Amino acid sequence: MSTEQIWETFSDRLRGYILSKVKDDAQTDDILQDVFVKIHMHKQNLRNPERISSWVYSITRNAINDYFRKNNYSSDIEADSIAENLDEMLSKTDIACMHNCIRPFIERMPEDERSLLINSDFRQVPQKELAEQLGIPYSTLKSRVQRIRKKVKKTLVDCCNIQLNKNQEIVEINCVKCNPVV
Repeated sequence: MSTEQIWETFSDRLRGYILSKVKDDAQTDDILQDVFVKIHMHKQNLRNPERISSWVYSITRNAINDYFRKNNYSSDIEADSIAENLDEMLSKTDIACMHNCIRPFIERMPEDERSLLINSDFRQVPQKELAEQLGIPYSTLKSRVQRIRKKVKKTLVDCCNIQLNKNQEIVEINCVKCNPVV
């Protein structure tokens, strides 16, 4: 794909994704421009053209993280659930595989962990609100959710043979254990 084709395919979705994280139009446009400069400069490094979507989103997430780091802002993007934007990044087969892998694991989790994960990541109840409901400090709840997410991530990596890049982002999935039916 040429840079122009990548732009036509992804620019609107990427702009919306960046804006949802940065919440500033001018900064969003700057980050989007940086993303496409990187895409143009490195498109020859894309090993699997079928995974262009995950590659483009990986570059975009890195650019957003760089923006937050450079400006000394805190970013929730690094703590985002693995499941976020799967429909944009992965094929239907990949998603079915991950659901098949993760569902039994979530069902076997202790009730308190399962409840935290579901409320925090799937129902998207704000963590401060969850901490108040449970009567625990916000920092304690954040730590618990992070530990649970790490367990889930490890399960997905072990089950689905997920290949991660140096930033621990998904670059390829090869489901060999769960054999999804799509």
